[in-house]
Amino acid sequence: FSQVINADNDCDETGIGGGSNEANCRIRGSVDSILGPVDQDNDATGADNSLFDQDNNVDVSQSIVAENDCNASGNSANCVNGDSVEGSTNIIIGIFQDSTSELSDDAFSNQLNEVAIDQNAVTENTCDESGTGLNDATCLNVDIANFVGTVSQSNDAFGEDSAIISETSNKVDIIQNLQATNDCDESHAGTNLATCENEAFNTIGDIDQTNTADGIGVDDVDQDNFVTINQNLQSKNDCDESGDGDNKGECDIFADNDIDTITQSNNAVGDGDDVFDQDNILAINQNLVAENDCDEFGVGNNFVDCTINISNEIGDLVQENTDSATDATNSLTINQNLQAKNNCDDSTGGDNTKDCTINLHLVVPDLTQTDGEQLTINQNDVAINTCPGGGT
Repeated sequence: FSQVINADNDCDETGIGGGSNEANCRIRGSVDSILGPVDQDNDATGADNSLFDQDNNVDVSQSIVAENDCNASGNSANCVNGDSVEGSTNIIIGIFQDSTSELSDDAFSNQLNEVAIDQNAVTENTCDESGTGLNDATCLNVDIANFVGTVSQSNDAFGEDSAIISETSNKVDIIQNLQATNDCDESHAGTNLATCENEAFNTIGDIDQTNTADGIGVDDVDQDNFVTINQNLQSKNDCDESGDGDNKGECDIFADNDIDTITQSNNAVGDGDDVFDQDNILAINQNLVAENDCDEFGVGNNFVDCTINISNEIGDLVQENTDSATDATNSLTINQNLQAKNNCDDSTGGDNTKDCTINLHLVVPDLTQTDGEQLTINQNDVAINTCPGGGT
């Protein structure tokens, strides 16, 4: 599946000094790419020399670009992506994959469930005013999101006698990229009064991967669960006023990378010279960069309240293998990175008196790993406040 949306308001006014425009550029309501639920199922029953090779594959690409480009020498712009109800969103409601095979004698089974998801969202408000004063911009990116609902994958294989359950595998690969930018500047003779706000979220729901094998005789069972997740989010407010006071903006960023519960389990029961090779592999990378750059360079004023609330959060993580596995691995790697910067200056003539606040959250929950534990967790954060006049 490939879904692409481009929404663009390009409403520039080129007059020099004191021009009008008075743009109100809005990409309203739900600009959404929606998929799902997707349900895939394989069922096979065989005897003697039966050969089963069962695959479920889902490959999804979703892209949204929403841009307001409304520049002028007077302006009075109010540039908004989204509204109070919903913004631009890539949505996958759910993906469900299941394969079942029943074998006897020297039958052979190979089962694979595979999901690949690539979500990209870019929203930008560019509403600048370059003449003498005004702008009055309110630039908002409201509730911009990449969302993946429940992903469930299961393989069930039952063999008798010399049946071979060769490989049962579940694979999930998810990439989420999101950029939200407000660039609403006023360059001379005061005013602007910008209120720049970004609300941006990468969200992944429950992921459940299960392999079950029950063999009697001489069975060779290879069970694998793989999950790779990369979440990247960039959010910036750049709303400056460069001449003779004013601005009085309020620059806020609310941004999260969230992952719900992930469960990976391998269950195998055998009677005979059984060989169980079981692997659960989970790799998560979460990166988030947020910056408020809302300056006033002229004579006094500004009053900017720069706030950043950002988090990388992961729900419960469970990896389980059968105790009797011949070769068992539970590998978990987590990298979380947060960068937050408030750079909201007033360089001359007093005033400013703003409150610059950064709230960071890096959250990894309790982990459950049964048999074959390998664990690596790296968490890094950088917080910089450059707001003369006060900050926390």
